[in-house]
Formats: sequence, C-alpha cells, structure tokens
Amino acid sequence: MSDSFHVRYQATPEAVQAVLRVLINETPQSIEELRSALEALGKKTGTLSEQLTRMRKLGLLEKNGLELTRRGHVCAQVLSNHPALFFDLLHFYHFTLWDASNPNINRFSWTYRMVCKHLWGLTSAPINNRTLLERVVAELLEQFPNEPDVSLSGGTIRGVLDWIQKLQPLVYDGKRFERRPFAPPELALLAVDHFYSRQGVGYGELLALDDESFREIAVLCLVDDGVLNAMLKESEQRFPWFEIETGWGYFVRLLQPPNLTEDL
Repeated sequence: MSDSFHVRYQATPEAVQAVLRVLINETPQSIEELRSALEALGKKTGTLSEQLTRMRKLGLLEKNGLELTRRGHVCAQVLSNHPALFFDLLHFYHFTLWDASNPNINRFSWTYRMVCKHLWGLTSAPINNRTLLERVVAELLEQFPNEPDVSLSGGTIRGVLDWIQKLQPLVYDGKRFERRPFAPPELALLAVDHFYSRQGVGYGELLALDDESFREIAVLCLVDDGVLNAMLKESEQRFPWFEIETGWGYFVRLLQPPNLTEDL
C-alpha cells in the first residue's frame, strides 16, 4: 500500500524540537516517561504520537522505542550547540526523503518538495494557501496519473509552511514568501552530498554542477540561484573536505560526508 501525500500539520517544528530536547536531557525509557517529562515542561502531549511518527520517518528515531539513530544524534548535537542550523537540517531531511526510485513511500516528502518548488518560483509574493494547494495537486496528478486517492487539503499546505516559517534568515512570515538572501553553507553542502549519493559518485571524485543542479540546490535552500556560488565558496574556505574547481565547467569535490558536528 502506498503512503499518503498528505503532510500532517500536527507534527509541528516546536513539538518535534521539544521531544528531541527531552530525549537528549532526560533519556526517558518509555512513552509514559516521555509524556510526563514533556508535561512537566508545560508542553501539550495530545499529538505526541504524531511527533514520534515524523521523527521515525525522518530517520531520527529507531523504529521501535525511543533510541536516537546516528542521524538523530547529529540533530541532537546541532540542536544543543548550533541551534540556528537545526531547522535547516530538519528542512533538508523533509525535502530529500522522497526517492524517485522508490516512489510509493515517504510521499509526504514529495509534497513538501513540491510546495518548496512552487514557493521558490514566486520569488517574492503573498501566499494564497488555496492557490498553492491547487498547483501542488495539479502537479501530483500529472506525475502520478494513476493515483486513486489524492488526499491533500489546506492542512497539507499548513503542514509544510509551519516548517518553512522556522528557517532563518526568514523566508516566510506567515503571509508572504521571499527567497532568502543567503542560507547556511552547511545546507548547500548537504545538497551536494545528496547529489553524490543520488548519482553514485564516490567521495574524492569531482561532481559537475550544471544550471539545473544549481537551480535544484537553490530551491532546496530557498535562495536566489545567484547566491549559491558565494555559499559554496564560503564552504570551501571553512571546510577542508570540500573543494571547488572551475574552468571548463563548475565542479565540486567532497572528500567525505559533510561533518556538521566537527566544530561543535
């Protein structure tokens, strides 16, 4: 059975962040202990199952229990020591989870990506949720013409925009979208690493970035595509495991997976 394209708005950024903080600081051994710890902090727990489900889908929690995965531990370190990067990291996981080679799972991520694509295409504009929903549904029906159940609603769009609104620099203020003038260089490096994995390129090998690649990274980062070169150059200056080569094209080289915690 295929996953739903719906992005459940009950899994809010603030609630997911609160759960992760408790898992880091309190190390609860059961759902009951986790719920009690959250309630002691004044957090509502009526939708706790939604937060845990989303965290498992994003690969932050093991399938059973409350143990953090390796990815979850990275997020925990970022949240504790570099909180400004935390929501960009979760945005990256939401955006890239869907895989075209296995299109029937994690389809909420496809919807998340399409909302970002249509937002980016606006450049700068007030957001009409109904219009945005109609555009995403139209693209869904085009890409999945045999889909029997298109279960998208205004809540789906809200489920994406709530996460987009947490990004810094601000890209969406609850009413208006505007491409960011820059984004954390780490986000661009994660996108490059995603390209390495998707194209089967080995670390240490050169990866060509053409105009389409630049645009895809710009959509992910929600920045003007003209900003990416500066972001990548900053990355080259900061991280010894990333290089740029230009001449007969634009090439990048990752010597290893991006290490977001080496300076934390």
